[in-house]
Amino acid sequence: MYHPFQDGKFTFDYHELIQGRLAKPLEPGKTYRVSFWTRTNDSLGVQHLREVFGRVTNVRSVKCGNFGFYFSNGKINPKENFMLSQLDFSLRPQVNFTQIVETGDAWRQYSMLFKADRPYQYFLFGNFFSDAVTPLNMDIDERQKIDETNTATVDFWKKTKRIAYYCFDDFVVEAYKGEVETLEKTLLEKKTYTFESALLFDTGQSDLKAGSEPELLRLAAFLKTNPAIRLEIGGHTDDIGDDTSNFLLSERRARAVSVFLERNGIPPAQLRATGYGESHPVAANDTENGRQQNRRVECRQSEQ
Repeated sequence: MYHPFQDGKFTFDYHELIQGRLAKPLEPGKTYRVSFWTRTNDSLGVQHLREVFGRVTNVRSVKCGNFGFYFSNGKINPKENFMLSQLDFSLRPQVNFTQIVETGDAWRQYSMLFKADRPYQYFLFGNFFSDAVTPLNMDIDERQKIDETNTATVDFWKKTKRIAYYCFDDFVVEAYKGEVETLEKTLLEKKTYTFESALLFDTGQSDLKAGSEPELLRLAAFLKTNPAIRLEIGGHTDDIGDDTSNFLLSERRARAVSVFLERNGIPPAQLRATGYGESHPVAANDTENGRQQNRRVECRQSEQ
């Protein structure tokens, strides 16, 4: 839950956290896939705040980011003032989904890779950052500035309480069975690097998942330190569905990666986004494993 709370002259961030114990400790040096399912429930969030503050309270449902996993060797004391601990000890998650989590009423899965550095056995899930630095899909302060000449509007937004109310389920921390390649080394030596589509996109979608940010930021950092490299970003699909739909989906996915890189400081001239649809398979499409290999985004050094 995201809910900046004001009580008279005091303001603090109200976050709810979930703690769990892993079936066995993580192995240092091993890579794991961390995932969870979530959906929003705007009506329940509004109902909750109005029961607390009164039925005439102005409530605005928002979507937010900064959901992360903090792994630890020991159990977190449930009586601990956790928000105060963040200030005292600068507690930060090892895995964090920075981007705004947009789900609507449908359940959606988020996942990313994590390399363990200690034999962790507990995890804490939630928002580990102040609301001041948590991204929202609505900047009320900016809205306030725009309408500053309208006293009634400004007063309304000052009195409006914001809440992002999410439901979470099916937390999974599992050993990653795929081959973990070093992005930088692979691009320099093999001139190509492949992202598993499941790490970047939901099935049939072209919007980047929140968990895709760390790997794509690594790619952006690599391109910044190698400005002479020109990169073709190729989107690929399996053969499920018709040719035209697959081509358009692959093109949108390639473009989504390119736009992300451009927004993170990579000149457009250094990038070229291309959709290939199902025309360049790397495995047979007659098994699920083969189709999974074909659903990919491939970055390749380009001559142009």
